[in-house]
Amino acid sequence: MILTPFEKAEQNKILHPKRMALCFKVSDLIEKLEEAELFLAVADSKNRNLGPCDYGMYDPDLIATVRAESVRLMCTLAAVSNLWEQTNGVSA
Repeated sequence: MILTPFEKAEQNKILHPKRMALCFKVSDLIEKLEEAELFLAVADSKNRNLGPCDYGMYDPDLIATVRAESVRLMCTLAAVSNLWEQTNGVSA
């Protein structure tokens, strides 16, 4: 089905705000993923130099939680990427 220019403009008026909202949400997810990976990198380097009872803010439970959150964020971003590729033919 081919849309007329007016129909296409009407469709874009609806789709553009939704695409922009999706872009902002994806940007936030990427920022959180970067923060989590930075935290894990710092924690790994700090924990190599500390004794077994001297973890401080790099507690093993916290590291495990951040690692699980990092995996969840990556899975969410992959799902969004796959959906975007299927619906728009754009490869991420």
